[in-house]
Amino acid sequence: MEAIPYPGEDLQLRVLDAHANRLRGRLPISLVNIANLSSIDLSHNQFSGRIPSEYGAKLGSSWKSLFLEDNFLIGNLPPQFVNGTAAVRANLAHNCLRCPPNIRFCRGGQRTNSECAGQLDYST
Repeated sequence: MEAIPYPGEDLQLRVLDAHANRLRGRLPISLVNIANLSSIDLSHNQFSGRIPSEYGAKLGSSWKSLFLEDNFLIGNLPPQFVNGTAAVRANLAHNCLRCPPNIRFCRGGQRTNSECAGQLDYST
């Protein structure tokens, strides 16, 4: 999913629901530039790569819900996903993430190693 350039402050988009659209590629970092965005659902697609650290800064401040379950995301969670996100609704289950067992966003488990084969994470 490649986002086209736009003036983030003027865009009135509050909810982005693009679940189950067979979208692939990396999660778009440009979503953090949409000032009024508060709810994002990119679940049930084929996104891969790491969750951008910029998403962590938005989580709990302006973003109140973030659904990324059932993709092929890899790596560790941004620190903000682990600390202080009590007022946020989110789901990161069924990816290839390294989720600490106490993180409620990861409830439901992750994909099996065989499903994650080919999803390489070079940052350790």
